[in-house]
Amino acid sequence: MLPSVIAQLLSLSVDDPDYFNKVIYLAESDPTFALRTIKLSNSALFGTHQPITNIHDAVIRIGIDQIHNLLASIAVTKVFLPVTMSEKRLWQHSIEVACLARLIASHLNECNIKPEQAYLAGLLHDLGLFLRFQVSQEQFNHIDDYVWSTPAQHVEAEKNLFKESHANLSELICHQWGVPKLISNVVARHHHYELAEQMKDAEQINHLIRVIQLADLCSEMVYNMQGVTKKTVIQEIKKIPALANWARAHLNSIKALDDGKAALEQAHELYNQLLN
Repeated sequence: MLPSVIAQLLSLSVDDPDYFNKVIYLAESDPTFALRTIKLSNSALFGTHQPITNIHDAVIRIGIDQIHNLLASIAVTKVFLPVTMSEKRLWQHSIEVACLARLIASHLNECNIKPEQAYLAGLLHDLGLFLRFQVSQEQFNHIDDYVWSTPAQHVEAEKNLFKESHANLSELICHQWGVPKLISNVVARHHHYELAEQMKDAEQINHLIRVIQLADLCSEMVYNMQGVTKKTVIQEIKKIPALANWARAHLNSIKALDDGKAALEQAHELYNQLLN
């Protein structure tokens, strides 16, 4: 069950002219939420400054462009608090995908994708796995009985264990939480490589799906101890023709990975702040 305050925060639009005041109002209505936001504003993520002691100044320091991303991260960790090593790894993966997706989207002006949308989609794309960990941990542990090293192979292994994919569960959770439809649509299709290519009537969704798929692949490469560089990523996406075709048409998506190391470092710092 998602607390009302968090549901309202996730459903806010950054295009709302009163967004700043609404964020402050909602954050202040939940003391624990406010304290975590203030703590985050004082972290190394935002440099060393005069200590912040109130939510208004915390939101200003974090900045209107990033506050929605960070609030969403805080919100979801309140609901799905990782306990086991597998759950913690999944959270690290989700934050890595979120930060990498934001980086990639920021280099794709022609695709009409807002970086904060990419971050939120990346953060939420595996929510169904968190639920699966909670209700069928023992069964899910057997997924490593199958050989997999890419997101697509993971889905095939999952199909051998469950009737419903984690992407469908993720979409259901997003719907129940009131997450914007664009995000829930992307979450539902983030493993549908061919389907995404066919969605000619929904270009924005198509591009955002591709961004999440690319970020997802990069995060799995990190887990498999592969360096995330333009060269290594190009080699990996050749295994997924639909994604490779999109990347060739949008070369900035690969060029963005010049800054991939910094994005991953930011993801790891955020992970540590959220879970400590």
